[in-house]
Amino acid sequence: MVVGNDWKPDNISRGSLSEDSKELLTWRLNSKSSFSDYTIEVVYVTSRGNTNKTQYHVHKSALAAGPIKSGYFETLLKSERFCESASNKSEVDFPEDVARSFPTFLDFLYSHPSECALLINRENRRSLQHLAKYFCVPKLTEAIQDFVKADMHDLEYLEEYLSE
Repeated sequence: MVVGNDWKPDNISRGSLSEDSKELLTWRLNSKSSFSDYTIEVVYVTSRGNTNKTQYHVHKSALAAGPIKSGYFETLLKSERFCESASNKSEVDFPEDVARSFPTFLDFLYSHPSECALLINRENRRSLQHLAKYFCVPKLTEAIQDFVKADMHDLEYLEEYLSE
């Protein structure tokens, strides 16, 4: 099992986020250092048939009450009817490409609202769209739509977008 919080912010590319926005990515810190209060376990099957699980130690406030909140987590955590609200842990299953974009999804939720759209690119937009729909994050859906609109002006990629 991989623990997603062992990733260091400087070890990955995050577009051109400001240093202030990078400091908001507290889910990337050690779970004790960041005082995380919730765990998301992402499960996916690799192309070789192996099952992988990655744990992300996150914060309820960033998921359900932040400026870019998830409707899924807001509903889940406000209700006492779901075992996840008591256990402070969720397990989700995704296709491999979507699971690999999950760290970027978390970066989006944690980033400063004025900069979070910088995380979207041609390679991750489809996976992020899947995550935006699954977790009910309309701000991510809007940001992806804005990215596609701006990117369509590059005629090299217009055909790709029109075929979708």
